[in-house]
Amino acid sequence: MAKNKSSDSSGNDDLGFEKAILKVCALREKNLLGPATKAADDPETGIVIKQKPAFFVIKDCATIAKRYMFIMCYGSLTDPIGQLKGKVSLEDVENFVARSRNKSNYETRQLLNLIFADINSYIPGLRQEGADELDINFDTIDEENVYGDYEDLGNERIKEMQKQQEIQKHKIDLNNDQAVVDKLAEVFVFDED
Repeated sequence: MAKNKSSDSSGNDDLGFEKAILKVCALREKNLLGPATKAADDPETGIVIKQKPAFFVIKDCATIAKRYMFIMCYGSLTDPIGQLKGKVSLEDVENFVARSRNKSNYETRQLLNLIFADINSYIPGLRQEGADELDINFDTIDEENVYGDYEDLGNERIKEMQKQQEIQKHKIDLNNDQAVVDKLAEVFVFDED
């Protein structure tokens, strides 16, 4: 079942996907959206600027913060796919994909590409920390075949090629908006049941 779109009192409903990222993010900077938006629009809010360069430093830093904070917050998530699952609506996904097509929203396109990189490599339930650790115990039991599948080790390359072929079957053309929306909805909006 898809999540219904909820109303946002800030008047910034078009950032639903990105706001979902902020809600699950633990970084302090996730709270910068409102202040950065205000400072980008009016750098003199709450202060007196005595030099022209300071005005532009504040304005431009705030603009960068409000545009790129979503990428930073997304990058801080330990399990972005799992953490965002069920937190966005179909409308959020459609709006996000549409905005990623606007050439002036290049940071939104970058975020979309990061998300698809994660979708392509996502393994449910895999811990972020220690995921590369391998516990090898070399103790043997008397009747155990200690040589195991050694003769089959040459087949690893074939298995890897088959895995790559399977990945190719499921690749999404990121220029096909409907395919992108469908995949994001499958991953984040709809329940697997």
